Amino acid sequence: MRGSFSENGGKVDEHTLFGIASNSKAFTSAALAILMDEGKLTWDDKVIDYIPEFRMYDPYVTEAFTIRDLLTHRSGLGLGAGDLMFWPDSSNFTMKDIIHNLRYLKPVSGFRTKYDYDNLLYMVAGEVIERVSGKPWEVFVEERIMKPLGMNRSAGSYSRLADKVNVIDAHAPVNGKVQVISRDMFRFGYSAGGINSSVADMSKWVMMQLNRVSMGRMVANSCSARNGRPICGARKPFFQ
Repeated sequence: MRGSFSENGGKVDEHTLFGIASNSKAFTSAALAILMDEGKLTWDDKVIDYIPEFRMYDPYVTEAFTIRDLLTHRSGLGLGAGDLMFWPDSSNFTMKDIIHNLRYLKPVSGFRTKYDYDNLLYMVAGEVIERVSGKPWEVFVEERIMKPLGMNRSAGSYSRLADKVNVIDAHAPVNGKVQVISRDMFRFGYSAGGINSSVADMSKWVMMQLNRVSMGRMVANSCSARNGRPICGARKPFFQ
């Protein structure tokens, strides 16, 4: 790897930590798969069974909405609906607000008819994980996925990093030149994009996906097949 990671000229290496953004969503799916393997939920459980205050704009959608639907970007909401409630980080919304305000977001397509990328429902998925496991999403992912894989420098959020020495600075174009800027900080909803990790650590996650051995039944079985069909990590099978 080449290039500088800080305004002081620090060099990027395989251990430099980056915010992996929405790659965090795959960890959320895996965490739900772990809970499914433990018999604590199923993909087709209703969200309101775990979060009774959950509401979508349409009452029918509220009643029908499943754990699977949280992950498939086909809720009927438009692209990035509601994102301004958590990004940029100058907003003062809370996770409670996110759950409550979903009911006011009007759909732009029929339920389960069209793909539109979203973040808020992955935040709700993280809330399901917390309510079922009794642990915040970031703690559950660190303990049940990162630690077993030896992802020892990674964390569920920037604030939870044990070592912030070799961490990328935030950059953006300013007046036509890429410069270091203030770090945008998630305060909640890490399950949609909060993980910080390195190439060295993420390679362990990828090898687990390729080999299906490091975590055994904890992740691989639920994410790889159900009645012989993939249900995690690929878009099309969710629609079958």
